[in-house]
Amino acid sequence: MPGFLWRRLRRARVKALWTVESGCRRSYLLGAPHFFPVSYKAFLEEFIPGVERVVFEGNVDPFYPDVAARDESLGDLLDQETARKVREEVGVVLCTDFAKVDTGDLIYSQAKTLEPWAGFLAIWLGYLEKMGWKHSMEVEALQMSRSMDKPVYFLETQEEQLEALRRMPHERIKEFLGRVEEWKKMLRGFRENYEKGDVEAALRSMRYFPTRCEEIIDKRDERLYRRMLPHLRGEALILLGTAHCPGVIARLRSRGHRVRRYDL
Repeated sequence: MPGFLWRRLRRARVKALWTVESGCRRSYLLGAPHFFPVSYKAFLEEFIPGVERVVFEGNVDPFYPDVAARDESLGDLLDQETARKVREEVGVVLCTDFAKVDTGDLIYSQAKTLEPWAGFLAIWLGYLEKMGWKHSMEVEALQMSRSMDKPVYFLETQEEQLEALRRMPHERIKEFLGRVEEWKKMLRGFRENYEKGDVEAALRSMRYFPTRCEEIIDKRDERLYRRMLPHLRGEALILLGTAHCPGVIARLRSRGHRVRRYDL
């Protein structure tokens, strides 16, 4: 890459980035935090023009599934003490773009209307917005790729991702909500370690997050690995959620692919 590009990428501090070599072809794997307090738009503007295609874990276009409670709701998981702590820490902030419900006192009036996973994500995304975690690397990359007429591919359908969310263990949701007073510390640890490029340490900071389980991470790692293989024949930028990077990288290495940290 030209020297000016190396200097710009270094300033962007993108360190969760690996090269994946298959034969004589090279692609790039980028660990993407779904939301972050810092935008990596400048990095993406410089990097995307140099690849043939951009591949995403899933489609991040707006998608509004049916989130109405059926057999069990988020409210059924919350005792009064947990509900009080969540209300105090999160307030009445609600990510209406995701859940498509009215704003208001979510914990007391709306928790019983939403499926547990949907109610939890509404709270969590609202909290992230409150804390300034408003940037999505995947959304920025998708918009940029389309504006540059780059071929775009998705490894999972929105329906497959929705099915994974519905398998979010209720006990883990309940435990994580009960730790609401620790959320700020968890986010701080994740950011500090992600910016260092220490993905494993970043994930340990969020080890209580409800999706950190076999059903949602481990089983999907194999599917994501298999579906990304055809894209390694060309020069691709592949964006995966940070939690999938260790498992996918381990599979790539064990099956003969050369994976190395991309040093800026």
